[in-house]
Amino acid sequence: MRKRWTAQVRVDVARDQDLVALMARSGCTRVYVGLESIDDNALKAMNKRQTLQDIVHAVETFHRFGIAVHGMFILGSDEDPPGLAQATVRFCRRLRMDSVQFLILTPFPGTPVFERLASEGRLLHRRWSYYDGMHAVFEPATITAEELQNQMVAAFEDFYSLLGAVNDGLNIIWEGAHALLAHRARLLSGYNALTKLGARRLIRRWLDANQDYLRWLAGLGRARLI
Repeated sequence: MRKRWTAQVRVDVARDQDLVALMARSGCTRVYVGLESIDDNALKAMNKRQTLQDIVHAVETFHRFGIAVHGMFILGSDEDPPGLAQATVRFCRRLRMDSVQFLILTPFPGTPVFERLASEGRLLHRRWSYYDGMHAVFEPATITAEELQNQMVAAFEDFYSLLGAVNDGLNIIWEGAHALLAHRARLLSGYNALTKLGARRLIRRWLDANQDYLRWLAGLGRARLI
């Protein structure tokens, strides 16, 4: 029985189609890719040696070989244009991304980003437990920290909507009606539908557990947190 496996890879792996084909034949079912941003200026600022065109090519290549893609994005770069979070969700839907993760730029201590934001007085606090990629801990360049936080939550809720889960479920029926379709594709649609339903529950739990922090970002209880 062939083992199934997953891997975290970079975008440039998809440039070698022979390698991707071998991954699929050997049982690779899903890749986790740091796509980071759909904005080329933000990608340059992150020192990512990839472009939006490279990202599109990678996702389409993995899908062509029946490998699901989990895309990981970072929100909050100074170069992010207005509406980037919503545009990223639309981008993920257009490419039929199987699952996604939206993270907030986090200035970890000892990094150049931390030193720059600290010198500019943009760090909100130094409560390290919140430096986890899920909490806004600095003032962004063009929006408020509260807006950045809300954009991350909204992006999760939008992509993992109930309608999206229903659509994936309908894809199982549609794909199952085509006898020539690979069994792998039907499995992926079923897995994606379950993933969306599970993610919705996780989002609600996170919101419930972080009400104090969200209120603090909105201007309430600031002294208590710090």
